[in-house]
Amino acid sequence: MLALLIPYPLELLVIFLVLLVVFGSSRIPALMRALGSSINEFKKGMHESGTPPAPPTAERVVPTPVAAPPEAPDTAKAPPDQNQVR
Repeated sequence: MLALLIPYPLELLVIFLVLLVVFGSSRIPALMRALGSSINEFKKGMHESGTPPAPPTAERVVPTPVAAPPEAPDTAKAPPDQNQVR
């Protein structure tokens, strides 16, 4: 899989030739200078910030158990059973 990501010398040559045709020979040095200064500015900003920010930590939230509501007292009398012998 890694071999697919690494360009071979012939592929690099084709990429360079396409860039040369698209941008022209006078603009490529300016583009590379801009890219280099951008990278340097990024590195400078990383060093100026001091310590890197701590990774976010996920706080574990433990749900509190909810008590079941108390049952209502059974005040109603059950109807007499029809099958009950008296």
